[in-house]
Amino acid sequence: MNMKKYLTTLIAVAVLSTFVPVYTFASVSPMVELTFSENTRVYGITAQEALGKRTGTLEEFARAMENDDIISYVVFPGNYFNAYESGREVFGGIYSQGRIVHNDFMSWGAGFDGENRFRLFSLVSTLSNERGGRITVREDSREVEIVTAFNCYPWLMKDGERYPFAPGPGISASFLNSRAQRAFMGQKSDGTFVYGMLGNATIQQLQDVVAGLGLVNAVNTDGGASAGIYRDGRYLARPGRELASVVFIAEETAPEPEIQPLVVNPTPSTVFVNNAATEFEAYLIEGNNFFKLRDLAFVLNGTEKQFEVGWDEIIGAIELTSGQPYTHNGSEMKKGDGTAKQAVLNDQINISKDGVPATILAYLIEGYNFIRLRDLMQLFDVYVGFDETTNNITIDTSRSY
Repeated sequence: MNMKKYLTTLIAVAVLSTFVPVYTFASVSPMVELTFSENTRVYGITAQEALGKRTGTLEEFARAMENDDIISYVVFPGNYFNAYESGREVFGGIYSQGRIVHNDFMSWGAGFDGENRFRLFSLVSTLSNERGGRITVREDSREVEIVTAFNCYPWLMKDGERYPFAPGPGISASFLNSRAQRAFMGQKSDGTFVYGMLGNATIQQLQDVVAGLGLVNAVNTDGGASAGIYRDGRYLARPGRELASVVFIAEETAPEPEIQPLVVNPTPSTVFVNNAATEFEAYLIEGNNFFKLRDLAFVLNGTEKQFEVGWDEIIGAIELTSGQPYTHNGSEMKKGDGTAKQAVLNDQINISKDGVPATILAYLIEGYNFIRLRDLMQLFDVYVGFDETTNNITIDTSRSY
């Protein structure tokens, strides 16, 4: 054996292994994994628009976006920008929640649809599909709307496959092969979104790592001195320079459901209280009759089922006290005008009987609470009946519910 040649080979292998690190999952640091919900929103922000200047820190971007609707957030760089010229111009386009923020669209599109699914597509080809500020892509013969998009490149994984990349416009061989601080964003098949940073790596090595992480779609984002993460008020990694644009992902509070009013008609029935025909302002809502609480207290006053209506400041509830005479306030038994009204379900009403919470369905009609007749009659054990032949409602305090 040629010992000199053997030792030379060992030294060469040792030197080579020193400069060709093996990257694993643990090499990605820092990294954030996010589980999106229907209340997750992804925004693209430029410093020019949000801060009124060419660049800003991740913390400044976060402060510009913070509001009472945001529960948590993460901010990191997306598009490249010209960090070495005074203009600090953003490279490529940014489309945020249906609005063009920076109009310089190139290919290598990466973005999110309305279900927060991360997609890769050509932004150049989608420009012809814009309709009223919308960007759409075709999928299985249907249009899918993109709500937020960026120009990040190169793609690393697309639809579960490694995406082939080669030198081209904006992507030099030196860029692909040199080692630097790299960053990426992508999504797993289960919807988990990942942003991470990898030090001293080539684009090929970055692709190896994101494939090992199980990302089905992933793209390289602005790295080098730009790479960094700011999450919920603290830095996980501080960039070495200010940025011209960022990706801002926020978990927001669920919007209050919009309550649609119902159009309701006056009750067509004649109401008899202890055999006496009594005229109420009452409404028929989804097959049930609704009356004013104080009107019912008024007509039952002096009977064995009378009750008082008061207000409990401690528990914040309407307090009904059985057996007590009702105290008039002058609002009782006013006639309606006989026309249809708008009714809104009042799920905030609190009613208790003798200190015990009661379940009574109520609707707000022109500022008054109308409660379901049968709920109150059952609560005070009063008979209520309906005659389909005569269309009469009977209330009888001498009989049980």
